[in-house]
Amino acid sequence: AIECLRRAIAGAFQVGARNPLLLEDPLVRRPAEQAVLTAAVRVAHSRRDARSVRSVSHLRAVRAAFAVLEARASEPIYLAELCESAQVSERTLRNAFQHLYGVSPIRYLALRRMELVRRALRDADPRQTRVSDVASRFGFTNLGRFAMEFRQLYGESPSRMLRAV
Repeated sequence: AIECLRRAIAGAFQVGARNPLLLEDPLVRRPAEQAVLTAAVRVAHSRRDARSVRSVSHLRAVRAAFAVLEARASEPIYLAELCESAQVSERTLRNAFQHLYGVSPIRYLALRRMELVRRALRDADPRQTRVSDVASRFGFTNLGRFAMEFRQLYGESPSRMLRAV
């Protein structure tokens, strides 16, 4: 079930990487969303019977963290804020993310911030926008490292993505 979820997500990312505008088309986006949601439900049901009390508390903590992430989707958010909203320690939230998603909340937040930068660059006017300003707005201070990680994630430099707009 988890492999189906990974494939569904990878498929959506591949479509978006080839042509980001395709995902704005509801005829393309909805089937991709449906595939991801169906796979996520399968994962949830396959693990439901094996959940312990710890798993349920992990799920609650992650849900609370995601509620904050959704409410403040375009803002940089820090781990301490997520822990406060979930009313758990950093260790508990780290264990919950690792247990449920296989990544730490720090890595998840970094990937989320990177995606916010990508969206901002894609929607920006290249004549009036600097990559460094966008990256700084989302909490990236080491611009060299940011550019390297951006290229690794999206296959092109942030400046090239901005120019391609």
